[in-house]
Amino acid sequence: APSERRPNSKKHRHNLKDIRIPSFEAGFSEILQFDPEARISSRRERVLAKIFVDVFQLCIVDLAAVLKMAEVVLQRPVGSQLVVVHYAGGDHAD
Repeated sequence: APSERRPNSKKHRHNLKDIRIPSFEAGFSEILQFDPEARISSRRERVLAKIFVDVFQLCIVDLAAVLKMAEVVLQRPVGSQLVVVHYAGGDHAD
């Protein structure tokens, strides 16, 4: 894939097949080994941390949607009919 900074350069390309994201356990244990008093974080550690934050935020958005649906359902009169359709996309399926 071409570099965003140098899209026309053959030298600055990325082989996306070489990129590997570790399992949660492996990535989290790698972050836990970081000692901020010994050195600054590596680019890899910063990317792993961002991935974990993104996953957490995605879960929070899912929870907020479920809670909002529950709030709407609970505001309806007892015995009334209500249809709730919620599609969050493929990122929210697992």
